[in-house]
Amino acid sequence: MIAPLCKEKDNQELRDKKIEKMLHCLWNFIYFSCSSLWAYTILKDEPYLPWLLGGSGNVELSLLSSKDNHFVDHNPKVRLYLLVTMGYHFGCTLSLLLTAKRNDFVEMALHHVVTVYLYIGSYLFNIWEISATIAFLHDIADVFV
Repeated sequence: MIAPLCKEKDNQELRDKKIEKMLHCLWNFIYFSCSSLWAYTILKDEPYLPWLLGGSGNVELSLLSSKDNHFVDHNPKVRLYLLVTMGYHFGCTLSLLLTAKRNDFVEMALHHVVTVYLYIGSYLFNIWEISATIAFLHDIADVFV
């Protein structure tokens, strides 16, 4: 299906690498598009999603609720969204560590490890609202990357 779109015709090894990269980019586009849409449907009615991201709230409310009360009743859909996106990034970390090393291995490993660390930290420190807002913002940006 994607092979006819590849312009490389002579070198089969290079052609296979380009097709693999195209499929990886297509997968990322589909994943981040769906993830962004899913996050928006969850967060659009929350009081902390700012108007710049399509909400009608104020992002400061996400920090105040967790600072005053450590036992905040969170939206269970926010929890599921955070766990699914954290799982995606954890999978990317494992994939990076288990596949052939590229020239940007150190930078990507640092990026993925820090991302997973931030997800785990936000989950453990009970600041799901701000974490979900930041994850949503990054998912929107990653659609176009």
